[in-house]
This record gives sequence, structure tokens and C-alpha cells, in this order.
Amino acid sequence: MKLKSTNYLLLVFFILINFNTKANVDDAHKFYVSHLNMNYDKQSKTFQLSFSINIEDLEKTLEKQSGEILSLDEITDANEALVFKYVNKHFSAKVNGNPLKLNSIGYELEDDVVWVYIETIQTEIPESLEIANNILFELFSEQKNMVKVKIGENDYSALFTIKNPVEIIKLND
Repeated sequence: MKLKSTNYLLLVFFILINFNTKANVDDAHKFYVSHLNMNYDKQSKTFQLSFSINIEDLEKTLEKQSGEILSLDEITDANEALVFKYVNKHFSAKVNGNPLKLNSIGYELEDDVVWVYIETIQTEIPESLEIANNILFELFSEQKNMVKVKIGENDYSALFTIKNPVEIIKLND
């Protein structure tokens, strides 16, 4: 009888260790950061945008919204439409007070990141830029979205948080 209770304790011990290891693995991703590079092309008078978003975080957010399990590992027209719709809903920009219209170019996968590429329609030379960026805020209150804007030789940056989802950048070119 003693042997059975020892085996039982060992089994419980291994289950607890396995559960604890699983919890630590899930907690390993504690930094929630997306990046956006916005480059203004003076010749075409457009902004080119490159978003870098953690693939698992974006999938979780899209699954939460749709109620369906999905994978962005395969680039399809349907996935591209979902990703662009999400970005278009959670990111916007105004140049000199006028909203920028976003056109999807596509997305690609690199390791654990989704790169989303967008181009704006032609716009006047920016003097001010208002950006609203609340990507992934509905899933992670710790989410931070870093934006780097390049216009000519000038670089500007902003950090967006759940408490600060909008920034106005005065540009000196």
C-alpha cells in the first residue's frame, strides 16, 4: 500500500511541475510592443507604412473579435483582408488636419512577426501629423506601439499606450 501512495505522490508532483512549467512558458512573452515606420516620399507625395506586429498577439486579437480560430501562417486574400481591416480600424493619421486614406500593399511573415505594408494616397507636404494607434490595446493593457516617422532627413518618434493612444507631431522640414 505504501508503494501506491508513493507513486500517487510522484504523479501529483510531476503534474504540478508540468503545470508550473507551462505557466512559465505562457508568461515568457511579457513585452507587448508593435513598431511602425512611416516614411514620407516627397516625389510621390505618399507615406509608406511598415507595421511590425507579433503574429500570436494579432491572431489572438482577431480570434477574439471573430470567435473563430485562425492562423496567419498562410498568406491568403482572406487573411490579408482581415489584417488590413484590423489595422485600418486601429490606426489612423491626419496630415495638416486631413485624414489619410490607407491602401493595403500586403503582408509577410518573418519569424514571430507579421509585417503589414500600407501606402497612403497622395497628400500635401506635412506640417503636422496626428496619429491614433491603438493596435492590440483591446487585448493587452500593457501594449505599447512605437512609431518612427521619417520625412526627408528628419526623424520623429512617438510612443502610444492605452492612456496615450493619440499624438500630434509638429514637423519642421
